Amino acid sequence: MQLFAHNHEVEPLEAQLDTQMASTGAPRTLEVLLPLAWHLRQRDTLRAVSLAGKIAAVLQAGPASDETARALARVQLIRGEAAWLSGDLDRAEALVDEAQKAFTALDDATSLGDAHWLRVYLCVDRGRPQQRAVEAARAVAAYAAAGDRKRHTMAVARGIYLNAFTDSTAARAEFASHRLGDAGDADPAVAAWVGAAAARLASLGNEFGLAARRYEQVYAAALQTGQLRQAIIGASGVCAAFLNLNNPPFALEWSERGLAMARTAGWPMLVGDLLASTGEVLGHLGHHESARAHLADALVALEPSAGSGSHAAVLKGLGEVSLALGEYEAAREWFSQAEARYRGLGWKDMLADALRGRAEALAGLGDPAAALTLVDECLALCRENNYRAKQIELLRIAAGLHRRLPADASGASSLQTLNEALTLADGIEGYNVPHGLLEEAAAEYAAQGDPERAYRLALQAGVSRQRVESKEAGNRALALQVRHETERIHAETEHHKQLAATEARRADALLAANSTLEDLGKIGREITASLDAASVFGALDRHVHSLLDATHFAIYLVDDDSRALTSALIVEAGEVLPPHRIALDSPTSNLARCVREGREIVLTDGGDVDTPHGNLIPGTLPSLSQMFAPLKVGEQTLGAMTIQSRQVEAYAERETAIFRTLCAYGAIALANGHAYAAAEEARRAAEEARGETARALEELKALQAQLVEKNHELESLSTTDRLTGLANRLRLEVALAQELARCERHPHHLSLILADIDHFKSVNDTHGHDVGDAVLVEVAGVLRSGIRKTDLVGRWGGEEFLLVCIDTPVEEAAMVADKIRAALAVRDIAVAGPRSASFGVSSYRPGDDIKSLMRRADAALYRAKQGGRNRVEAG
Repeated sequence: MQLFAHNHEVEPLEAQLDTQMASTGAPRTLEVLLPLAWHLRQRDTLRAVSLAGKIAAVLQAGPASDETARALARVQLIRGEAAWLSGDLDRAEALVDEAQKAFTALDDATSLGDAHWLRVYLCVDRGRPQQRAVEAARAVAAYAAAGDRKRHTMAVARGIYLNAFTDSTAARAEFASHRLGDAGDADPAVAAWVGAAAARLASLGNEFGLAARRYEQVYAAALQTGQLRQAIIGASGVCAAFLNLNNPPFALEWSERGLAMARTAGWPMLVGDLLASTGEVLGHLGHHESARAHLADALVALEPSAGSGSHAAVLKGLGEVSLALGEYEAAREWFSQAEARYRGLGWKDMLADALRGRAEALAGLGDPAAALTLVDECLALCRENNYRAKQIELLRIAAGLHRRLPADASGASSLQTLNEALTLADGIEGYNVPHGLLEEAAAEYAAQGDPERAYRLALQAGVSRQRVESKEAGNRALALQVRHETERIHAETEHHKQLAATEARRADALLAANSTLEDLGKIGREITASLDAASVFGALDRHVHSLLDATHFAIYLVDDDSRALTSALIVEAGEVLPPHRIALDSPTSNLARCVREGREIVLTDGGDVDTPHGNLIPGTLPSLSQMFAPLKVGEQTLGAMTIQSRQVEAYAERETAIFRTLCAYGAIALANGHAYAAAEEARRAAEEARGETARALEELKALQAQLVEKNHELESLSTTDRLTGLANRLRLEVALAQELARCERHPHHLSLILADIDHFKSVNDTHGHDVGDAVLVEVAGVLRSGIRKTDLVGRWGGEEFLLVCIDTPVEEAAMVADKIRAALAVRDIAVAGPRSASFGVSSYRPGDDIKSLMRRADAALYRAKQGGRNRVEAG
């Protein structure tokens, strides 16, 4: 497999997967599913992880081989990259360790290089420059040993890009020695990395216009080859290049573009990078409070990579904002922290920025002599590395310090220093000379008695100011600030056709849920209306296959002596199989176990089977998912039903609810048949004794009343979460659809409260799932007692609960949520102790659908989590 594939190479994999699923019901894992998961890891990370899980389940159920081990290790790399992108660096390292050990044992040089490739990223985000260089060299060596020229070129180019931060001269020589200027043009996957190296070197060589063009090419090439992270880096690079050209409006446009992509992808550390870039641009445009808000959020997002250069850039950015607002002591502290970090990383150009900022802070604190000493140190560093744009800024600062110091102390004149800066500015192609520099030079010439030169410089300053402070830039910055305040870290655009397809599937699922409830009602009336057992079995067989994936379907009844189960119907792949008998005390039969224990049993991972060949009832086809449920009426168990599928994870919550409902209908129908038979016997006896007939009729009425009660129980069963007794997700989705339809017809208030138990995973990890279930039940009780009779509360999934508050504005819903939060916080749960929860509240707006209403509730919940948990946020 390629490291990165072109979009037109991935599309056929999607088509092949669809074809295989339609024809055989199962993909050929190594041929289609694994390459697709690998190439979706940045295109659609969540889907890639989901596919990886399916691949692992199928491979682990099959025979062991080198090919299986190689595929499983590749799955771990996919999971590792997803963990890294989500900011879970510890888990990412553990997964890469596992994959690397497997590739080493298999002597797979290419795959080993891919493991080192990912390790380089982890070292960058951990702030480990020495180890990063080692891992980069190992990746290059592995690709060379494998003879993979494309991977080798990309690895070399990436190494040069990273080395340029510490030694631009050596990086430029390495770029020339590998002749990378001629590489990568024909292949966009390679061009995305060669272009990044060339752009970085151009920027360090003061060719900022060329750097902007190169980064834009990186952005386009990366999008063509599924390298979304590299595309975002390209957008950030264009932004930085335009800032160096003193053109904040164009820089803001590209930072917005990169930030939108990072938010849509849901990668917190990249969001932090782009928030920092956007904050820097906003600071240049004079929107300092908005810049500070962006940088503060960036600091939180980049917390997992606190040792990285990206994190240091945020420290520097906060120093710049403090400097602009006259908070000189805070600025000095921010710049000092950034300076220490950059010295540790060896990043000379960023170190220059930190030194310059600290010098300006010292000047603001009233120590111009110490500030000038620091400026001179920084100028020496910039001259040594030819950082012209930074020299211009430093010379302007030095000129201001000269004016504050006696002539014999400064050793140079302010005008001389300003002229040196203007000369450097003229030598940078496309550079917009800062209007402040031009204005200061004009003032100096006027003071020296040269009004003509002062006038020309003043005119140039006006043109420069107009470019920077254009109305378009101001409007764009204001719009960005408003959007940032209202939506924060969440995505503002949908992620191309993958996200559109996902939303379409969600809409289809909601419609299917409504349709399923209606269908189940019709099916229940049909099944329970029959008094003939054979007709009941036939109806169940027909409806099971129409609603569920059931290669195997069987109904067993308890014998009269209650010692065994005997099949009433077994259908496998459309063929009726011979009768079969199972002892009720069988220690290996899940069917007998579900009757003995009176509960459902669901197996979805292909394990825990009854016979050596993998079937739970006689037959020839292997089953990888199985579901069993008793046929019960009240306390009486009549038998059991089972369905089986050849697919892994075929039965989730929806399928379990449907099967449970069909079993309940089947039990009612069988009981109905028994009752009818009893009534018939009573009628015949009545011909001999009318008194006996009356008694039989009374018994029949009692049974009919029991059936009515069972139907009511059934309706509750199909829409109730079995653990907590609250409404399940199916019931919640139907209720939401109904309420939204009512809102559209007759506008009224409708609010949602989305609750999530804080640190719930630690409960399961520390005390086990039994205690975790107890916590869920306790929280459900608090939620149930905290709502009104008109509201609906249910379990949305896992440790999330949803409250539907009818005729309730958002303010009242927030008060309800806070009341529940307070009640839960003082609840002492056995073993687990006090628990807390975070709450997100949203309210209906005209045009809302379930997705938009839930998205605002989820966004509010995210803010509550980020704000420290055990709190309520409304959105």
